[in-house]
Amino acid sequence: MWVFQILCFISRNLYLSFKFPSFYISKVVHLKIEEKLNNEFYGELKLGEVPLGEKPIDCRIPLAYKERFTLQKTWKAVSRKGSEATIQVFIRLFKTHPELKDVFYFLPKDCDITNEEDLRNCEAFKKHAQSIMNTLDLSISLLDEPDKLMDRLHYLSAHHNTMVNGFEPKHMLNFYKELLNVCEDLLEERYNERVRKMYEKYWGFVIETIANHYPSTVNNNPHHELKADKEDR
Repeated sequence: MWVFQILCFISRNLYLSFKFPSFYISKVVHLKIEEKLNNEFYGELKLGEVPLGEKPIDCRIPLAYKERFTLQKTWKAVSRKGSEATIQVFIRLFKTHPELKDVFYFLPKDCDITNEEDLRNCEAFKKHAQSIMNTLDLSISLLDEPDKLMDRLHYLSAHHNTMVNGFEPKHMLNFYKELLNVCEDLLEERYNERVRKMYEKYWGFVIETIANHYPSTVNNNPHHELKADKEDR
């Protein structure tokens, strides 16, 4: 019986290869590509060797290759919202921290940052929200170029130190918390436990890197507060 089944299988594949050569070949190519990708992540391993997919992409960045792929893939859903995503982050942030009005010096004096309608009608605010979204997108794309990513984060730290009066690293920590909340809302069921931990790990790394290169953090580094916040989640 099994001999007959094998012969039928062979005959069927020979028939497909002659009758639908392009379809059959494309299917074979697809399977070969999939096999190659799996081999790159989980190829034949020597005893004690870590699969490529589980290796860190860089000693400075707390993500493995597979995590980077998942992060970049899921972030596309957030990025598609454009500045609306960061607008939501700031709306949440300003409601809980109205004292930040002094830090956002470029906003009109008559703009009530605790009022969502005022913010959405403010061109300076919308422009800033778009700029922040561009920066978040860039940090995701630069995961493939760790040196450039680190340079960018160090630049952001220096920029906030020299250009933003009254800025403190703890403000970044508050932004981080609201960013995760917005990501959870936008990704919905895709924001499972694995993705949540991945977002906490990566965006936490971004915030800590900026904070650790900010002069005022010598005696007041939010690193420990950030770590404690992660453990409470």
